[in-house]
Amino acid sequence: MATSVLRIAAFAGALGAAPLAAQSTTPKPAKLLGIIRSESKQPIAGADIQIVSGPGALSDLRGFFRLDSIAPGERKLVIRKVGYAPLEITWPFAAGDSVVRIFELATIQALDSVVTVAKQTRDPQMDEFEAHRKLGLGVFYTRADIEKAGGQISNLVANTNGVRMTYGPAGQAYVFSSTGPKSMREAMGLAPKCYAEIYLDDANVYTRRTSGSPPPFDINSIPPSSIEAIEYYSGAAQTPAKYQKMNTECGVLVIHTRRP
Repeated sequence: MATSVLRIAAFAGALGAAPLAAQSTTPKPAKLLGIIRSESKQPIAGADIQIVSGPGALSDLRGFFRLDSIAPGERKLVIRKVGYAPLEITWPFAAGDSVVRIFELATIQALDSVVTVAKQTRDPQMDEFEAHRKLGLGVFYTRADIEKAGGQISNLVANTNGVRMTYGPAGQAYVFSSTGPKSMREAMGLAPKCYAEIYLDDANVYTRRTSGSPPPFDINSIPPSSIEAIEYYSGAAQTPAKYQKMNTECGVLVIHTRRP
């Protein structure tokens, strides 16, 4: 009888352990962060982004969206917006992958009842980066610098003159200024942190100008492998006219993503 009891207990234990073993081998889902914009580099709000048989989202006023819980493997991404040609892409998502991309939608123009798609223009962003670097007013990092960042760009940005970092519990990293009158008030506990304006290519993904108190942008949410170059300007006097807006006294960080 004792032997039968032991066998039954061992069998029940094996059944109980099976789900745990299966659970441990479940691949970690991927995520996709992106910007939807027009050929003229303007953000497109309200675009429908959908992983076929997976998560979906709508782009916000900045054109920004985020999809979590994407099952690993080749997945079909469909982007639609009235007035623009739909975009369909098949993308291989690795387990735990974090993909950052900018998607441009082509405008549909009706000419004599014939639908035409506007021709894609050349992306001038890296030309602008080089022009800004020649002026020498900010701090500039190229792909070679970024590849030395050790897996997170916060390791690189944290050593930039005029930058201070604050970190979240899951490795998040937020940039704020260590110079200027606002930073002095913040250091004295008289004002909140002076978070920098953040641009992802031409899209202003974080600004303090919006109503309410938007959360700062986690720069570690963008994998270094997706970044081509970085610009940082510590104050309004350094900042190029393209990014010269209110609150630039807290600094401006511009992240240029890599092109296919």
